[in-house]
Amino acid sequence: ITVRRFELKTNGLQEARMAFNCGEEYQKMVERGVLNRGSDCDMHEGMFDLTATSNRVPLAWSLPHFYLVTTPDATQHPRSNVAGFVVPSGPRYRSMVVVEPESGRIVQTMLKEQISIRLYPVDNNYFFTRH
Repeated sequence: ITVRRFELKTNGLQEARMAFNCGEEYQKMVERGVLNRGSDCDMHEGMFDLTATSNRVPLAWSLPHFYLVTTPDATQHPRSNVAGFVVPSGPRYRSMVVVEPESGRIVQTMLKEQISIRLYPVDNNYFFTRH
């Protein structure tokens, strides 16, 4: 059987982002409610904001271990302050779909994803205090 394999790679993540009106010039208009802003404007590239779909719980989607997540400043990366975290590399962390081209039947899938809760640094937050 001839099959085709499709993998979620960096370009797929970039094309799927809901990042519109993210520029600085739009920020004041967004704050006044004049126009909508993409839900992923404040997320790192490679992450998607799921807050609107989760009853305003601050959830974020990414590939496992924040694979393919990029930040302009390395100290802002989600893995930067976590000790013992696996640094992902290679196809082991990608999602994949194998399709039989004649019928379009999906022969195999490997969906790999991670849902995280965004925590904000606040003095009285247990996760951000030394113990």
